[in-house]
Amino acid sequence: MNACGSTIRGFWPDAVIGYWAHPDGAVASRLARSLGVPSITMCGGSDVLVLANQPSRRSSITRALRSADAVVTVSEHLRRAVADLGVAAGKVHVIRRGVDLERFTPGNRDDARRTLGLPSNLAVGLYVGRLARVKGVDVLLQACHLLRRRCPGFRMYIIGGGPEARQLQQICARLELNDCVRFLGAVDHAQLSSWYRAADCMVLPSRSEGIPNVLLESISCGTPVVASDVGGISEVTDERLDFLVRPGDPEALAAAMLQAFTAKRSHAPRRFQPSSLRDTAARLSALVADLTASTNRSPQPAGHTHARACGLVEQ
Repeated sequence: MNACGSTIRGFWPDAVIGYWAHPDGAVASRLARSLGVPSITMCGGSDVLVLANQPSRRSSITRALRSADAVVTVSEHLRRAVADLGVAAGKVHVIRRGVDLERFTPGNRDDARRTLGLPSNLAVGLYVGRLARVKGVDVLLQACHLLRRRCPGFRMYIIGGGPEARQLQQICARLELNDCVRFLGAVDHAQLSSWYRAADCMVLPSRSEGIPNVLLESISCGTPVVASDVGGISEVTDERLDFLVRPGDPEALAAAMLQAFTAKRSHAPRRFQPSSLRDTAARLSALVADLTASTNRSPQPAGHTHARACGLVEQ
């Protein structure tokens, strides 16, 4: 709270936003009350879908969400999960994350592969995300082991780092996949659009999700998606173009990847297109304005400038 106090010395916020149900949302609500402004808690997925299932965290998460003046979720599925915790439906708002639509655009697959130095004649799968158990990369490796019998000429590129990186690399070696699976570590965000365009499919084998940014970026680049049917993923994918499977099922995942590798790329317009960053920011700004208009806020102290919102972001 001391750090927050020093942050707002030069301005007075219209609202305080915490990204993550707890502890960020609880701190945001407490700070907002002390300032006499509304609070917004944003939920991304695991904070409600995973952590709230732990008895030691559930009550704290529930109190934090109920204490907020508004709760923002990234999917309808997550909105329902928040409502199941006893949060009033009227204060839960779905605002999907936006995408940089100037960077993440469709492009030529062969050109992207030449840029990245990838083989032009092999099937290419791509995973982008944290290397943590909830993301199901262990299931992806098992699927690759099954897939190589049916599709020997493929490459799977895994972008990202995390607590399971070493363990997953050991699994990869044990399954003798080092010739077809590449762990690339972190990649500059500016290069991700080329990776999406180069891939035959983006693979998301998660055990739990809200709606991950990488899914929206991949869709914006026109890349088909193979993913676990969890969270809000089905809300933004297209059954004509993408393949959804049961979570934790390497056989089903391998079969879906093979379909994606062998299917003719469709150029049909998707039923869902991600919003721009500007549009998403406008929706959040409108919510702040509505809350401010309906809340009796404390007078702004003399000498403070005006600002839209003060955000508390999970580190």
